[in-house]
Amino acid sequence: MDFYCKALNMVIEIDGLYHEHPLVRLNDIERQERLEAMGLRFIRFENYEVERNIGVVLDAIIKFIEKLEREANSPAPFKKGGDESPYPL
Repeated sequence: MDFYCKALNMVIEIDGLYHEHPLVRLNDIERQERLEAMGLRFIRFENYEVERNIGVVLDAIIKFIEKLEREANSPAPFKKGGDESPYPL
């Protein structure tokens, strides 16, 4: 992880050329899946994006945070066909 925000369970990854190697990419995917299963949320950028267009990267991070905050404040959806009822007995 390049950056981690505990309050939002957010991870920012910045991938350089090293991450283009097939084995490294596979390892990245598997690691991300394990961490997402633990509740972490990922946003990824290529190294060149950060170096050449930091404004766009920062805007994307702000939008990602806003999305996470909206999701955190929205009511949980009801499961279809489950035992949970939206109306307590």
